[in-house]
Amino acid sequence: MVAQQGRRKRHSNSRKGCGNCKLRHVKCDETRPGCLKCRNNGLLCSYASNVAELSSSHEQEVPQTTSICSTNQVIMDHLNNIIASASDKGASVGKIFQLDLPDLERLSRFQNRTLTSSGLTIAGRVFQKEALRLMTTNQHLLHIAMTVTAMHDRYLAHEAHRERTPLESYHWSMALQYLNQDLSFNIQSSNLDAIWMTAAFICWASLFAIETDDPEQVWPLRPATPADLTWLEMQKGLRTLWPMVDFERSGSVFQGATEPFSERCLGIQLPSEGIGGVLPPLVALCALEQTSNDSNNPYHTAAHMLSILIQDDVSCTKTLRFLAFPNTMQSAFEALLRLKDPCALVMMALWYELIEQSTWWMSGRASLEHRAIWIYLNRYHADDSRIKAFIASSTSTWGAPTATDIKHLGSDYRALWWRYQI
Repeated sequence: MVAQQGRRKRHSNSRKGCGNCKLRHVKCDETRPGCLKCRNNGLLCSYASNVAELSSSHEQEVPQTTSICSTNQVIMDHLNNIIASASDKGASVGKIFQLDLPDLERLSRFQNRTLTSSGLTIAGRVFQKEALRLMTTNQHLLHIAMTVTAMHDRYLAHEAHRERTPLESYHWSMALQYLNQDLSFNIQSSNLDAIWMTAAFICWASLFAIETDDPEQVWPLRPATPADLTWLEMQKGLRTLWPMVDFERSGSVFQGATEPFSERCLGIQLPSEGIGGVLPPLVALCALEQTSNDSNNPYHTAAHMLSILIQDDVSCTKTLRFLAFPNTMQSAFEALLRLKDPCALVMMALWYELIEQSTWWMSGRASLEHRAIWIYLNRYHADDSRIKAFIASSTSTWGAPTATDIKHLGSDYRALWWRYQI
């Protein structure tokens, strides 16, 4: 009798239930086109043949019905009215841009996919809440959002190495024109957040725009051009904007979320002298001493910064902390990079190797130019004792030492160094 009371009442299985409910082992009410269980849990009901099981309702394309198209049209008209009204308050660069339905879908992808996969953390979540308002009132931010979303689309389609599409080129060009206009004539406290985000996205777009998968066609293997290291110039420009933007000012949407921004933009505070904290392989490579500083050794700051990132590689790839390396780069070190100095190239290759698995807009360039640097060094500096020592320390299959090698070699590297002195 007790056993009978404790026995669970059996219910009949739903053979016609949707795939989501079957996977979740819950009873489906079999309402079509979408069951109540899926609707209440924010899922797209998998009765539809083109819907993946357990898909979030905001991650899939919405079926094109008359009512939804009508709703989108209302939203689009409302946004276009805001854009037109904001454009009337300042000088316009040509014809005022107006959204169409594909643009509206692109903005949705920007806010719910591209922005959330950009690597931003606290500041990214803050911006996500304010993105639509800032984009509709600042044309440069609207255009660059279109640009990076189209680039992200291309990346997800495994076409990151292809040439920039006409859509990307148009929106990138318009973003630059509107940004230059605001920087020249329309800097106000109300648009500083948008100016900063536009500049940041332009930097990301320039890092993504590699447009080849052939290492022979990228820096440093290709013949020198004015376009070499353009992305680095963009990062320097972004850094100069920091004091003007001042995210701690009253009215900034980023107020209270500036510490990660500050670290990425201005860099981490580093020792002004000595070798404390620098990994032994980098001490040897750069001929650093206890008296070394930026005045007597152009590698000093770069070696300190790279050592910090190599020893903290997990967090730096997840939080964009890796941008502290180019943002602390001294002009003397940058000049050596442009001259393709072998020691500077080794350090750049180690940084690239560190961030190959980072954000979508950086990983392609990091992977390709990392490979190109080591091909260049093996081709033109194979007899350099410093490069020999690094290659001898490598555990990779193609003769390039990894950040892991450098982190764990420690003092053993000195034996390799002296072995290859000429």
